[in-house]
Amino acid sequence: MESKVRVGDKIRAKGSTFTVKQILSYEDWGNNGGIYLEFVDTNNQYHYWKQDLDGGEVIRNEQIYHRPKR
Repeated sequence: MESKVRVGDKIRAKGSTFTVKQILSYEDWGNNGGIYLEFVDTNNQYHYWKQDLDGGEVIRNEQIYHRPKR
């Protein structure tokens, strides 16, 4: 299963926002509990975010790819 969270995405919960630098573990419990994510943020701080307990959301870092001009 592909992770719904990728490096560069942001986790926003309890009034704070963190940018994911490294994913240590990822579990998606779907409707039974949401996402459980252990990660290191861009400030090298460890977090264990449990969506069903902590609330919050994933903010995708959608990068726009521009094809090089010829």
